[in-house]
Amino acid sequence: MPIILIVAVLLTGGVTVAAENSVPGNLLYPVKIEVNESVRGALTLTAQGKAQWEADQAIRRLEEAAELSAEQKLDAQAKVDLENAFVVHEKAAEDRIVALSEDGDNEAAAEVSADFEARLKANADILNRLAQKSQPDAAGNVILRVNAAIGALGQLRLASEAAVGAQPDVDVAAQGAAKAARNKLDEAKWFIDRRSAQVSAEVKTKAYAKLDAAEHAYVAAQAKFDAKAYADAFIEFRSASRLAQEAQEFISGEQELEVKLDFDARSDFQSDVQEDNANDDDRDDARVDLSAGADAKADDNALNGRADGQMKIDLGY
Repeated sequence: MPIILIVAVLLTGGVTVAAENSVPGNLLYPVKIEVNESVRGALTLTAQGKAQWEADQAIRRLEEAAELSAEQKLDAQAKVDLENAFVVHEKAAEDRIVALSEDGDNEAAAEVSADFEARLKANADILNRLAQKSQPDAAGNVILRVNAAIGALGQLRLASEAAVGAQPDVDVAAQGAAKAARNKLDEAKWFIDRRSAQVSAEVKTKAYAKLDAAEHAYVAAQAKFDAKAYADAFIEFRSASRLAQEAQEFISGEQELEVKLDFDARSDFQSDVQEDNANDDDRDDARVDLSAGADAKADDNALNGRADGQMKIDLGY
């Protein structure tokens, strides 16, 4: 089956690329779900990669819910479909995280669960902001599901981090977590600095507040590491990474939504202009027809007039 799907992607490359931006209700959405995502899943081979991919698919369903909610197109059926799909992938991600821990790969389990938890929190913030702007229950059940998942993943993360902290080489794990946290903080700051001019002041302030919290967590972690409290340092460095990821995910999601809505607004405006121009052309054509009819009538009258005049002259002789 994976080979058949890969061949299908190769044969319909343009369609599959276009499908990536589709949402429920679009013609290409089944291609996105049944072809694109199936192929990516089939090509993901490691246990950690598979856990991450399940998490990615859950996040994709939340991004679609946010986009539809922003456009006020999140109808009852789409809400139920996205909620159910989110639950399926979120539970699958949890199961794979547990399997990583059971196989003794607690660092991988901690990394995937922390990353997933951070992204869920960022998307929950986005959905809550959208709900405040429109009807309060715009994505009500979806948000409840997300909050429940955040709690469950938090428990998995804590268990994995505690297991790492009990390892004899926890100092090595803490050192690795420190390097990962510093890299993530630098990446998130660079990303937020570049995107901050493209979002509202409220979003910008919130993203930088999350980033500041991540920096404080890093400083606290470094102090614990220097004091050789490696287990605590590992947990605190992971916290810094998680907060930085949340900040980056939050501003990324908000900026993508604003770009999409602005593009849709421009498209609607252009469609309205084109429609108005078409109506103007129709009116112009109608005026031309009327003018031509009037000119033809005038010509007829002139000819009739000349004919009448000729007749009068002839009768006069």
